[in-house]
Amino acid sequence: MMQLFAKTGLDNTTVVLLGDFLVKGPESVRVADYILEHKDQVKCLLGNHDLAVMFAFLNPSVGKFPWYGKRHHMKPLEFTLSNEVFYPRDMSKLKRMHWQVARELGPERINSLAQHCSAAMHFDLGTKKLYAVHAGILPGDFEEKMPSVQTLSEMRYVDRGNWDKNSKDKVNKHYMRWYKLWKGSKLPEKLSTTYVLYGHDAAKGLNMRGHTLGLDTGCVKGGELSGLEFKRKDGGDVITQLHQVRCNGARRMALKAIEQARRGGQGRIRQMSLHL
Repeated sequence: MMQLFAKTGLDNTTVVLLGDFLVKGPESVRVADYILEHKDQVKCLLGNHDLAVMFAFLNPSVGKFPWYGKRHHMKPLEFTLSNEVFYPRDMSKLKRMHWQVARELGPERINSLAQHCSAAMHFDLGTKKLYAVHAGILPGDFEEKMPSVQTLSEMRYVDRGNWDKNSKDKVNKHYMRWYKLWKGSKLPEKLSTTYVLYGHDAAKGLNMRGHTLGLDTGCVKGGELSGLEFKRKDGGDVITQLHQVRCNGARRMALKAIEQARRGGQGRIRQMSLHL
């Protein structure tokens, strides 16, 4: 991350991290500290792994006793502006590393991240309107309806006949990649200058498709860390430039660090609410 920032320069720049800034590498605490020390400049979106860490922090007993994972026993994450309570859709996706990182971060950092980070962000650049999310949004979201945090943080597929149904994995042949709904020829005129920035889908890699810009290029598996720079020229036009740095060995380092950290102590628990 710091190599990418050094490559691009950060003068007069707002940085937006597209989620999964926790767990996906060996330095979760240092990344969190950097975000919190540069709040005015660094914005952050909550990915499914970030939410898993926060949920694990509130529910440490689920990690020790999987049979305890009944909703009525658990404390949800609360998104105050949407009045939404959040539980992970699939509890089996909560891994030991989520509880480990939660203990390493501790209550003060986790609470500060919960207050600072969002599930989605919107930027109006004049000639372009940008939505930044972790997983994806559908045409009309935020204008016609409020998408759920589950959708914003986990969606990869949507039922082509019923957009209210979406999932992380392909359920059946009726499910399609959500970004295919953003083809320019299918969009209403009011969305012609709207673009969606997202991460989450490392299997697809760099996925620039007109109105949807997928930037997860698998850093943790030895791929690249990618950033897309939007810069306004004097005439008002907005130009974009892709920046990338290699991440060889990141996954091996991450697994080694997590294994070593498993001997750490337990953290304290307290209730928190999140802001959308």
